[in-house]
Amino acid sequence: MSERIERWKDRATRLVGWVKDRREVRAVQWYMARRGNLLSGGIAYSAIFAIGASLTIGFSVFSATLGSRPELMAAVTDQIELWLPGLIGDGPQQLDPDDLVVEDIWNTATLIATVVLLWTAISFMGALRHSVRSMFDAPVVGVNPVMAKVWQLVGFVVLGAMIVVTAAASILAQTVRSQLTNWLGNSQALVELLRFGSLGVAVVLDAVVVYLIVRVVGQVRPRRTRDLVIGCLLAGLASGALRYAGTSLVTSSVSSNVVLGSFVTIGTILLLANFLSRMLLMVCAWMYDPPRMDEIARAEAELAAMRHQEEVDRLVAQGAGSGKPYSPVVRGVRRGIYS
Repeated sequence: MSERIERWKDRATRLVGWVKDRREVRAVQWYMARRGNLLSGGIAYSAIFAIGASLTIGFSVFSATLGSRPELMAAVTDQIELWLPGLIGDGPQQLDPDDLVVEDIWNTATLIATVVLLWTAISFMGALRHSVRSMFDAPVVGVNPVMAKVWQLVGFVVLGAMIVVTAAASILAQTVRSQLTNWLGNSQALVELLRFGSLGVAVVLDAVVVYLIVRVVGQVRPRRTRDLVIGCLLAGLASGALRYAGTSLVTSSVSSNVVLGSFVTIGTILLLANFLSRMLLMVCAWMYDPPRMDEIARAEAELAAMRHQEEVDRLVAQGAGSGKPYSPVVRGVRRGIYS
């Protein structure tokens, strides 16, 4: 009987060890140890203040550069509406895109406001950069602060450009879909194939966004390129699943909340940013491929013991070499005190 119990204990120990060795488990434990939930909350909080500045800067730039392409501007608005339902529109509690456009930038007040808006927008990129680097155990200490702001600005510009690319891809997909429908007919199989093809393109574009966040904003490089590619695709699939399910689910869950129901748009931004941030940071933790947390704790304990022993040896050796006959006794007393 005792042998059977010992055998079951050994199997349970091996099973627990196998679970702890799993990369997914190690990634989740690393995410929790690096305070991933707290970092995601900080990103969501920064997104609340950055969304207005980002929309103002983005629509001003889009109006100046894409003003002659109303269909592309409409596609950009549709992309924003897809992720943040009810934010853009002509309703009483919605933002009118025309009101977000800065008409005259060449005056003192507008220049100051533009600088403030830009600083607010890239502060979100700063929170995102710090969180991504934390998941890769790459501290921000020692990084040039000027270059850090430059890369945050570059990341902001690149992500804004990706919104335009996604809008252009949606227009291209609609054009291809209508052309193929005219050629091959409007069969159910063709409709499903084109729909899944559009979702596949959206997943690839979301994966590119994650790649830019990791490499451009975070300025980190995973140890293996394969992990970077798989991680970006996993994040793209999660984002695509949210898009496929519809952000209206998030909006309805916020609307049913007693506290958040009175300001649905802000609650939707908070919930979406928090969910996407957690997903991104968990994927970053998976790409980092951290060791087991018990191994890290054991290594830290051994390092602390070594440092303590070195400090004890240093204190014990103080005054050694004086040639006094009682020096060994003094050192022995010191070792007993400090150990």
